[in-house]
Amino acid sequence: MHSTNSATNSAHTKVMFSPTRILIAGGGYSGLAAARVIASRANLGVKITLIDRNPYATAMPLLPDVAALKIPSSAVTAPLSQLLPSRVNFLQASIQGWDFSHSRVLLDSEMSDCDSIEYDHLIISTGSRTAARPPLIPAENSGIFNLDSLDSAMELGNELYKSLLKAEKSGETLHIVVSGGGYTAVETIANLEYLASSRSLPAEFTLICRSSLLRNHDDWVVQRLEKYLISRKIRIISNCSILEYINSDENGPGSLKIESLDESGQNSIGKITICPCDLMVLASGVEASVQPGESAFTVASPTDSASAALTSSQPTMASSLPDGRLLVDPFLRVRGLKNVFAVGDAAGIEVFQQKSSKPSMASKPSVEYLRRSVNFAIFSGKAAGNNLCNQLDSIELKSFNPVDPGWILPAHGESAGKLFNKIPVCGSTGLRLHYLMCGIRNFSLKNLLYLSAKACKLFP
Repeated sequence: MHSTNSATNSAHTKVMFSPTRILIAGGGYSGLAAARVIASRANLGVKITLIDRNPYATAMPLLPDVAALKIPSSAVTAPLSQLLPSRVNFLQASIQGWDFSHSRVLLDSEMSDCDSIEYDHLIISTGSRTAARPPLIPAENSGIFNLDSLDSAMELGNELYKSLLKAEKSGETLHIVVSGGGYTAVETIANLEYLASSRSLPAEFTLICRSSLLRNHDDWVVQRLEKYLISRKIRIISNCSILEYINSDENGPGSLKIESLDESGQNSIGKITICPCDLMVLASGVEASVQPGESAFTVASPTDSASAALTSSQPTMASSLPDGRLLVDPFLRVRGLKNVFAVGDAAGIEVFQQKSSKPSMASKPSVEYLRRSVNFAIFSGKAAGNNLCNQLDSIELKSFNPVDPGWILPAHGESAGKLFNKIPVCGSTGLRLHYLMCGIRNFSLKNLLYLSAKACKLFP
């Protein structure tokens, strides 16, 4: 009898003192920020684990520079073992999805020893990826590339340089196409053009935009960067959709079949043209790196989300945007899930804006979603880490209200942007600020010093 009671008490004690399991899914800017906050605040009865497919963190904004062979890969990475606090465990695994009903993160069993890992609290910081759609799917020997990772940037740079040398030897011109009309597309094509022109290698560059170039940006930003791209002899084709891609091979050069669209970028006007293309880079839109799947969510349109947020302060059923970002409440908790937070590019963070500044014309606020940026990733990671600890300590949670420090769009020899969304910045000043900020937001003193030197000297 005494033995039975001892066993029962032992089992009870084991349950009572089982550590609280906190999982951080993703080791980028937001995941690292969250891990550092939680490690500094959580008591010793908490087990913290960070999961990422790579053993290093990557400065994603510098991948176009890596692809253009302007910056070595060593200057944009740092080992997670050196970046994480000592009490944070690291698990190298590829995240496949979420099982919120059973509090599990689903893993690729081929990369790790298990197919899932359980949690008591979860922070989702898995970032974003290029939204690839047929017929444009990157694959080995497909001639289609993206800039989703350090490996893909290095692969693009090496393949482009090899193809340029081959074209020079054969006396032909290599045709490079970048698909997209936004921030990443402009930065990418400007850097790749530098790779060819700085070595006097034969290449023609084309930027294909589904709508207009840099849509929703100020006119002066569009005009300045468009003028620069044209001065570099980069062809810009707006309002068109890619219907078919034919990869180049021994039988001949590659090509694209493109369809002209109206100004909305949605409806065909019936004109089909052929554009030469030997190598293609996808930079046309992004989506959440880990898609939520059908089992746990309803997909919400911005209108549905806005009306729900305006009519109720309570979290609604867990839902996601069409691009896979998880909708969160003001405290960065995934809607309907008190123990799950989403941050950075994985989170759909609502930003309400008044349509008119005049009181007499004031209307119902419209809802937008916080743009993706390194600063917002770091800010949201810290905020979620603090709110998770507040929740554990039964302290009131704080709403996430970040200050926008602004943005800069670097295009190798030109730039345009706004500091604090008010002060215009452009040219070499903008480029220097870009590389300086990338250095400050980088992961090591060595990288900071390297990029600070680049900020002072810039590139030829």
